[in-house]
Amino acid sequence: MRAALLGLLLLAAACDGTAEGRAAWRAGRTRDALAAFAGDSPELCYDRALAALELGELDVAERAADEAARADPDFAARRDFLRGNVAFQRSLRAEADAQRPGAPASALERAQADAEDALAFWRRAAASRPDWPEARRNVERALLRLAALRDQRREGGGGSDRPPEPAPGERGPDVPPPPRKPDDAPDAADVAMEEGELPPGQVLGLLELLRRKEAEKRELRRTERGAASSAVEKDW
Repeated sequence: MRAALLGLLLLAAACDGTAEGRAAWRAGRTRDALAAFAGDSPELCYDRALAALELGELDVAERAADEAARADPDFAARRDFLRGNVAFQRSLRAEADAQRPGAPASALERAQADAEDALAFWRRAAASRPDWPEARRNVERALLRLAALRDQRREGGGGSDRPPEPAPGERGPDVPPPPRKPDDAPDAADVAMEEGELPPGQVLGLLELLRRKEAEKRELRRTERGAASSAVEKDW
């Protein structure tokens, strides 16, 4: 995720704060980069949101993304994309809370609600362009995550000492690319992500795998119920 985010930082013309922040980010000093991205320009707000996202400061990332869109409506789609990332991370945290012994049932409900928020934001971002592969892949990731969380809730999940396990093949969501003018050539970060992990065909395969696993679980439960029934002592 760090390499992708680094490639997405925007370089505001004649803006020392951005140049200083990019240098700090490259050196692995994300906290210093976040501090350097102070300012009201949409570019700085957007860079601040990306840095905060990497640090896990989700409220800061959310506010900065909103500020970027308020400063320049052209950032609205990227705001939606980034807020999808924020909601997805909140869902992961809520699921981790739900796995702790004695966790309330509401923790999994919160994880599902946050995943639904991520799905809504990423769908809105995806609808802003004829095709946005990164947003489309993230929509599919959110759908996979929602399916897994619903399974957990049906099965009374939660209260385990184990951390939550990702769905088969699940990887972190893509991050939003920087804005470009229509006549600009794509940069290396955009190309890397459009050729990146979890292409649509693989996602469809994962959905099919989840369906098969669900069918296997149902069959196993039927078998166990049958075995338990046959083991009951008969009085005839």
